[in-house]
This record gives sequence, structure tokens and C-alpha cells, in this order.
Amino acid sequence: MDGDRRLAVRAVRALLGAALVMVLLAPTALAVNIGAAGDIADRPGGNRNHVATANLLGANAVSLVLTLGDNQYPCGELEFFQNSYHLSWGRYRSITRPAPGNHEYLNNPDLCVDPQPNAEGYYTYFEGRTPPHPGYYSFDYQGWHFVVLNTTCGAVPGGCGGAMLTWLKADLAANRDNRCTVVYGHHPYQSSAFPYYGTPELKAIWPTLVAEDVDLFLAGHNHGYERLAPMRTGGVPDSDWGPGDGDDGHAGVPIVVAGTGGRSLYSVTRVHPQSQARLPSYGIFKLVPNYPAAGQWVQAFKTTSGGTYDRKAFRCH
Repeated sequence: MDGDRRLAVRAVRALLGAALVMVLLAPTALAVNIGAAGDIADRPGGNRNHVATANLLGANAVSLVLTLGDNQYPCGELEFFQNSYHLSWGRYRSITRPAPGNHEYLNNPDLCVDPQPNAEGYYTYFEGRTPPHPGYYSFDYQGWHFVVLNTTCGAVPGGCGGAMLTWLKADLAANRDNRCTVVYGHHPYQSSAFPYYGTPELKAIWPTLVAEDVDLFLAGHNHGYERLAPMRTGGVPDSDWGPGDGDDGHAGVPIVVAGTGGRSLYSVTRVHPQSQARLPSYGIFKLVPNYPAAGQWVQAFKTTSGGTYDRKAFRCH
């Protein structure tokens, strides 16, 4: 090989090496996985479906768990939390941000083994992960803002249109710099009937969620999976936002229902006109924030049978 050819080969090798280094050093999207579901654990000795859904949290490498209420049946008794929920979803307690459900607030002596006022078992078990009753709060994660509501309106002082709404307005206004906002609680404002056809009391908070450009509302209560189109107050669909919106620049808020944590499943008896996907299956709702880029996300429903359903990509306001 003459001198010119040697120089040419060395130059090509140098270029290939530089290209390899560039590939190895190129930034990649680091996925952070969030898992959510409600209506989770049966009483000790009951069904074990919540064990299978808890295993999905590990299989999907979640780093944040959102519980969507009715975490422990039948009445959120502390003893049952310790001997049922704790053996499955409780493995992820240190990364859980819970929401209370109506079953946590039940104190009917004919149904509850150990009736406790103001969801005492729930707040004791999740001490340090939630504030005390009435248990609404907010937090930031991966640059996103999350708001947790107590949607059992009868248990909240002043109902859902009282002090909690005043706090919600102030919280969302103070966090407008967070491009992406998720609000969650136990009850869906609108949904298909399996068996509950929405929660009219949440009409009090919906105009605030719309005006503050909330990107997603998560709920349980209905025992199945459902995704509904972005809606304004009263269930009016509206997916357009921004300067070219044509109205006030705000869109409706999409709703995802995932009361699929393991307690039981219900059949749909009435389909909401804005329902876009439904599945009667145990599983978790998976959300990947800031993927494939900041201000975007991917979501899907992961079933205990190993399936992925309704995978969609969205962007924040």
C-alpha cells in the first residue's frame, strides 16, 4: 500500500471513529414511567387481582404511583390496609401519591369491620405521603404539576365548591409556569356508565380546570378503563386551544378513568357520547411525561394479561 492510500485509510478510520463517538454521546430521551389505578385491594382473604396489577408497576419500571381512590375495600380500615393493600401496592408506598375515595370514608357498621371517621385508616396508612383530612394537595414531578383532589364532595368541608375550590384556583394560578398539569381524584366528572354516569358535583371545579388549561384529569370509581375526549363544563367537546381557537383560547379537559386496580370489573350499560376507548380489564394506566420531548407525553393502558391498549401521544398546552 503506497503512502497516499495509507493516509486515505487513516482519514476514513478517523472519520468513522468520530462518528461513533458522536452517536455514543448523542442525547437520548430518558423515559420516566408513571403508573395509576384506583379501586384496588379487596379485604384480606378476598380476590388477589390487586397483586397482578401491582406486579405491572414493577414490570413497567414506574418511578411514581398515583392511586385513584378506593385503595382498600370495603371501608379503608387500617388493619386491612396493612394486611391486603400493603402486600401488593404497598411495596411502592414510598413513591406513591394517593387520592382518597368514597370507600375510605364509609363508616357503616353493617359493612365496615372497624368504622373510622374521616377516613382515618387511609390517612394513617399513607402518613407522610398525603396531608391529613380533607386530603387535597399538589406536588411537582419531572417539571409537571400534579393536583390531588378529594372528590368525595360530601366529606369535604364546604363541598367541592367551597374551600377546596378556593385552594385549587390559587394553586393552579401559582403554577402556570409549569407547562403540563395533571389533576386526579377518585370520581370522574363525565364518563360512560359502569355503573356511574359521572359526578355532577364536580361541575363546580370544571370551569377552573378549563380556564387554567389542565392537560389531563384522572379518576377511578368506575371499574374499568375509559378515555374520553376533551370536554368543557356540561360535557361539551372542545379540543382546540391557542390564538387560533376561535373562542376563548382554552380547550376542554380530557378524562381517563382507570378503576382497574383489582377490586372488581363492571360492564358498561350506557356509553358517553365523548367516549373514545373502553376496556373492562384489570391493569394500570401508564403515563410517560416529557416523551419524546419536553411538553409531550405518551399514555397507554397496560393489562394484567400482558396487553397494551389505547396507546396515544399528546402535547401539553
